Amino acid sequence: MKKSLLIIILFLGIQSDSQNGWFQQYILSGYVFTGIHFVNNNTGYVSGYNASSGIILKTTNQGSNWNVVSNINNSRLNSIFFINEQNGWVCGEEFNFYEPAIFRTTNGGINWSLQVHNGVFGFTDIKFNSDTSGWCIGWLDQVYVTTNAGNNWIMHSGLGAEANNIFFINYSFGWVACGGETGSILRTTNGGINWIVSIHQWVGYNSVYFANVDYGWAVGYYNDPFRGVISRTTNGGVNWSPQIINIFDEVKSVYFVDTANGWISADVYNADINSFFLMTAAFHGNNKQHPYPLF
Repeated sequence: MKKSLLIIILFLGIQSDSQNGWFQQYILSGYVFTGIHFVNNNTGYVSGYNASSGIILKTTNQGSNWNVVSNINNSRLNSIFFINEQNGWVCGEEFNFYEPAIFRTTNGGINWSLQVHNGVFGFTDIKFNSDTSGWCIGWLDQVYVTTNAGNNWIMHSGLGAEANNIFFINYSFGWVACGGETGSILRTTNGGINWIVSIHQWVGYNSVYFANVDYGWAVGYYNDPFRGVISRTTNGGVNWSPQIINIFDEVKSVYFVDTANGWISADVYNADINSFFLMTAAFHGNNKQHPYPLF
């Protein structure tokens, strides 16, 4: 019997207080939490939804307490991003017609205004790299760009289906992780005007992250057999080195603090486990002696 676990892989080099494990901070029955973003050490926001509405939560004490600051009716919220404590965006879709939607707040999430309400299917991720410049992506070749804090969004194309995650290291250089049976990683060197397919194979990608303009990682799943994949680049995404990790069903997300230290979250294949639990493990990315070397 196959069960899913959540596994966090921690590369060696993080200070010891990061290895004390994880503990539950907040539960809200009936809701799915989809996105989280902190603007500083204390203040963060979470997006989510239930069967009828989206929800925004906020903390001002590092997550010790979470408060519901607003609901957005008839909406599924998939991603959230704030550039400071007052100004932020969420994206997703409206339930009635499955139309993609982007909402903006200027008062810390209390009130939200609809900025985009057109297109096909929902948005999956939204990111800003300045007070005014941002990107929002979704399925079916959707990428929207703003240069004026979302007052206007301009639609571009060239991403392909199932665009799951977007990451920009600066205004010019960015990457997109695309899923599906034959997923891809795309890169731009001109702020999203043009996109180049860096890798395209029998892998679906869920998340991409770069420590600098050269070193980056993309994670996802290989389709046959279904196994987790971690790919790395050292030349800005021109070339990638994928590796199938057989203990993972699917790698969900990736984050790095520098070129050596980072985390992934993944579903783990284990035929003998009959319940869900949280497990942490410490790996070094270049340790060939480890039974599960990443590279």
